Parts: sequence; C-alpha cells; structure tokens
Amino acid sequence: MKYETRLQNEITDAVSDIAYLYRYQVGKFYTADGRIIKIGIKGFADLFGFRLSDGKFIVLEIKQPNKNRSPEQIKFGNAMSKQNIIYGVAHNIDEAIKIILDKNSTKC
Repeated sequence: MKYETRLQNEITDAVSDIAYLYRYQVGKFYTADGRIIKIGIKGFADLFGFRLSDGKFIVLEIKQPNKNRSPEQIKFGNAMSKQNIIYGVAHNIDEAIKIILDKNSTKC
C-alpha cells in the first residue's frame, strides 16, 4: 500500500471521534480486457467529509513530507480556501487533527 493511502486511512481512523472522512479516488484503471477507465476529478483532495461538532464541510489534501501538490491540486485548494469550509494540506495525523479542529481553518 502506498504511503499516502496508508496515511489517509490512518487519518480517517484517528479523527473518527471528531469528523467523518471519506477517501476520494482519482486515477485510471485497466479492465480485464485491457480498456482504460478514468475516475475522479483531477485535483480534487484526498479526503472529504464533515466535522461532527457543527457539520462543517472538510476537504483535506494528504501529502508525504517532501511532496508538493500538483498544479491542479493547488488550483483546487485555492478555490476551496475562498469558501466557508475547512480546507487544508496535512502531512501527518497531528496536522489533520489541527486543521479539523481549527474554527477558522483554510490552510494551504
């Protein structure tokens, strides 16, 4: 399992008492007969859901410590940061929790 996928799963489990988060899958897959199927919206964040305390919408981009967001992820993040939602980029569980609990969170 990839590092970011494992971290997404760990974050989803770690915050289950303060938020419900769901993974958003983006990529391409091959069918048994070799056809390519593309799913998801390029640039959309890895996790989305809502904070249990107030129902506020959450969008989290999960990144490895030395990885940067793609141009599409930056564009998406900039658009999300202008909304009245919780948005942030997390590199670990502690950052994700801090973003979710921050009442004014729109961290890029």
